[in-house]
Amino acid sequence: MNDDRGFFETFLGDGRSLIKLTALLMMGAGAFALFQAGTGQFLPHDTEYLGMSAAQLCTLHGCRIVHFMMHDRVSFGGVLLAIGVMYLWLAEFPLQRRQSWAWWALVISGGAGFLSFLAYLGY
Repeated sequence: MNDDRGFFETFLGDGRSLIKLTALLMMGAGAFALFQAGTGQFLPHDTEYLGMSAAQLCTLHGCRIVHFMMHDRVSFGGVLLAIGVMYLWLAEFPLQRRQSWAWWALVISGGAGFLSFLAYLGY
């Protein structure tokens, strides 16, 4: 059997492996967000921006701000996990069957996510 494919064509194939890698990375980030929320601690940039730790902020307003921040992290982590599962499913089933709607679902979802990240950076 004569295989004339190059290194990148062999490694990347039809691109589904990169989609799966993206999905797994998103799921890892989502799991980290859930873990971080479960500990109740802030990330270093949170502490630097607020000028206080989670324990110090918890002394204000009945700890409602900290609880909201942890709720926000859990919501974010859950969404990342869900999108990661969706990307894995899209790559493994509809994209493997070359269903065009799956590609558009991936493009629209990724585009919206990227634009929302840019909006966050701009804010």
